[in-house]
Amino acid sequence: DVIPVNMNTLRLEVSRGRDKALITKDRMRVDVIAEFYVRVAAAADAVAAAAQTLGLRTMEPEQLKELVEGKFVDALRTAAADMTMEELHEKRGTYVRRVREAVAEDLTKNGLELESASLTQLDQTGMEFFNPSNAFDAEGLTRLTEQWVHTVRLTSIFLPPEAAGAVLASAFFTSVSCEAARPAPTPSPERRRKARRSMVGMARVMPRARLSTRPRDGGADPVSFDLRVNNMKTSCWTTG
Repeated sequence: DVIPVNMNTLRLEVSRGRDKALITKDRMRVDVIAEFYVRVAAAADAVAAAAQTLGLRTMEPEQLKELVEGKFVDALRTAAADMTMEELHEKRGTYVRRVREAVAEDLTKNGLELESASLTQLDQTGMEFFNPSNAFDAEGLTRLTEQWVHTVRLTSIFLPPEAAGAVLASAFFTSVSCEAARPAPTPSPERRRKARRSMVGMARVMPRARLSTRPRDGGADPVSFDLRVNNMKTSCWTTG
């Protein structure tokens, strides 16, 4: 029998998330999406191995993925268990290299070689997918809770109220009970009436200033006259 073997590069996408997310060294869960580019090695023994172990699956990427996906998932989990979530984010190149090293040997048994691999998505798994009855998840939940409590305390100490509200809204809903944070009460009708009476009284004690431009003694020089504002005089000279 003649079995055709596809020698082109195939793209296989593997995603792990939610309840199937990876567990890191610090017991956190992370959702990842990785892309692997594989092909049958250009060697007689590799082509023979691919034809014998894979059959026609090299012609159908989805069928090939179903067969070798377990190898990729195992490599992703093994590499993630040796790094913290922060290290995965900051050292993606190191993580991808470890994954490639872990999966390369297993692929050769099927006549395949890993051309390249890339980590296209990395994010923390939502807390609703942590299982408290699982020892790993319980430890991760405890760590997350401690981090959030610490963040809330630091935010309430160092940030102004308007900035602290924006930061804390994503983690906790808190209530403020201090006097300084309460809005000023609305003045009662009696207070408003008293305020108006006090303003009227001030206006009567301090009458509005009057401006006088009448010449002094009725016969002053029309070119020179005084501007009088209450008890203050200022000489003003004009030229024709």
